Amino acid sequence: MGYKLIIGLLFLPLFLLSGGSFAQAGPVEVVSETIKTCGLKKFKTDVKLQNIVSAHIDFNQMAKSTMSKFAKKISAKDRKWYKKTLKTIIIKTVYPEAPGFLKNINFTSTKLNKMKDATIVNSIVVDKGEEIELEYFFAQVDKKWKIIDVAVDGSSWVEDIKEQVDEIWDEYKWSGVKRKLNKKIKELEK
Repeated sequence: MGYKLIIGLLFLPLFLLSGGSFAQAGPVEVVSETIKTCGLKKFKTDVKLQNIVSAHIDFNQMAKSTMSKFAKKISAKDRKWYKKTLKTIIIKTVYPEAPGFLKNINFTSTKLNKMKDATIVNSIVVDKGEEIELEYFFAQVDKKWKIIDVAVDGSSWVEDIKEQVDEIWDEYKWSGVKRKLNKKIKELEK
């Protein structure tokens, strides 16, 4: 499975339910409404629609989880920069690809699992005949369900990012992490 597909799958689970208010929805409804919104052609460029989806993703928790190795070794200003930069990279990488991925996917099953530390929405999707298992990890933040991680065929998106960032940290420390992320932002702005 290609890198773009894994990133694109952040928004690809269930296409099932449409009822309920998106703002007060449970995990299954959040995933469903996110898919509907991301599947719209105008989602690629419509900042308002992108903001609606972003409101259901806990970018702060994702960033915190991916910088556990060095969070206490950098300043509060640098932690804030990292969170903002990671969110920007995710949005600029995933959002433009989402509508294209959605048109080729068939959703075959979905279930909700409540665990001690998270609530997980499991889904099986079929892309060009290949079954793909998706797990969306949720936590309640200010009484709203937010996505805190996504796993594709058992591979955690947050863990993958963490491993990449940790490798850079081990070799180049904070200056290397910052340099690499700035380079990625510049590439995405072209």
